[in-house]
Amino acid sequence: MWLENVDDRSLADTDGGGCMMAGNSRDAVKVSLRAGSDGWIETPGLAFKVLCFGESHSKDAPIALFVRADESVGDRIAGRRTHETTVFTTVIEGSLELDGRWCKPGDFELAAAGAPHGDVVIGPYGATYMMLFGRRSGLIPSYLDPGDQRVFDATLRGPVERVASGQDESAVALLHLRENFTPRRGIKVTNKQWVDAGKSPPPPEHPGLFFSAVDDDSLNWGPPILNARTSLVVVGAPDDPHAPVVGCINVGPGPGDRLRSRHIHGADAVNLVIRGAVYMDGVWLRPGEAKIAPGNVEYGDGLAGPDGMDFFEIWSDLAGIMPTYSDPDDHAYFEQFRAKGHGEPQHLLPA
Repeated sequence: MWLENVDDRSLADTDGGGCMMAGNSRDAVKVSLRAGSDGWIETPGLAFKVLCFGESHSKDAPIALFVRADESVGDRIAGRRTHETTVFTTVIEGSLELDGRWCKPGDFELAAAGAPHGDVVIGPYGATYMMLFGRRSGLIPSYLDPGDQRVFDATLRGPVERVASGQDESAVALLHLRENFTPRRGIKVTNKQWVDAGKSPPPPEHPGLFFSAVDDDSLNWGPPILNARTSLVVVGAPDDPHAPVVGCINVGPGPGDRLRSRHIHGADAVNLVIRGAVYMDGVWLRPGEAKIAPGNVEYGDGLAGPDGMDFFEIWSDLAGIMPTYSDPDDHAYFEQFRAKGHGEPQHLLPA
């Protein structure tokens, strides 16, 4: 089950069953989450891969679940539910409607612990998406629909409970499909003023949910460094010093700056490309591909492609996100920008 010292592998190739454990590797590796990659575990209509990172066998460590569905799934994925942890959901390939909003690659939803969410319609060309759970202990869903809950309890609950407790670190299927689609899904105009004005109503507002995107100008961006900018999103409660963090990073084309040189983090790090490409440590990463580096493993010699890139950098622990650069001059350069506010995490959900 341990991650091997190789490049260009699918996530599942590490154990043959769709699960990777970042903390047990001795090197950073390239993995693929694209629809054509190998190693997904499959259930009727859906496929799953899992990333276990952070402290091994800890119910308090984060976990990422990757889901693949083709267009035939439509809206049959079991519906709205709550989790006892913060959940960050983003699209990697294709499109889907998530809780009333259409999302393309890089769009994301942040759901507070206990907030109902998860109403999904898979788009016309299918979708691959990721759900990052702040703590494994919050993996078990509580569905609003009693029928959805009964099916989950009868078919999926046992393996999910073992992963949520930290007892097991294997790939797991979290979601199931309903037998039928939901009729009249698109006919929900409740305010006549929108009809009279000939306009579409705004997307529904749901308490405890925050929507944004990897390139959303309204995020709290740190000071730009040459052709790059970063916004750090905490996936957890404000009082959790060890919550995972998602960095939204936009990089323009060109050679860039010293901050894409070799470094280490104290936490496990996942660099997931959404748009464009990056040549990192001698390997090209394209949309849907990632470089995964365990904590305290050196990596990161990166050159953005000709059109730049947008990517998420995901860290397992807020306390370990700050880099230490291999070159002392590079690290001094970073500290100059850190003093100006670069790398300040933000909580997007109300306290």
